[in-house]
Amino acid sequence: MGLSERWEVFSHLKDQKNTGYVDLLSDKPKPLKFYYLPILESLIELGGRAEVEEILSRVFVKVKKDLSEKDLGKVGKGEMRWRNFARWARKKWYKRVYFLQTLPEEYGK
Repeated sequence: MGLSERWEVFSHLKDQKNTGYVDLLSDKPKPLKFYYLPILESLIELGGRAEVEEILSRVFVKVKKDLSEKDLGKVGKGEMRWRNFARWARKKWYKRVYFLQTLPEEYGK
């Protein structure tokens, strides 16, 4: 399954009016799924492979207008919350894709 096919799996994350990424416009931090589509778009732009820092830099450009003050706040050792969530989202997405690729063919039917 190529990147463009994987794109379709996450296409529902765009809002119906095509005005941007799903954003609940609240002060709550964005959920992990908020970052899936920007991560996938970034990976496609980067040829399917890139260092985490390069991916996150592109993701930030795509989502910065939708981030709340809470998302821009710091967590843990001073990392911005959006960055922490985006890293977890990338890791979760990667594990899911890897799992799907390693399933025996009969499970895909």
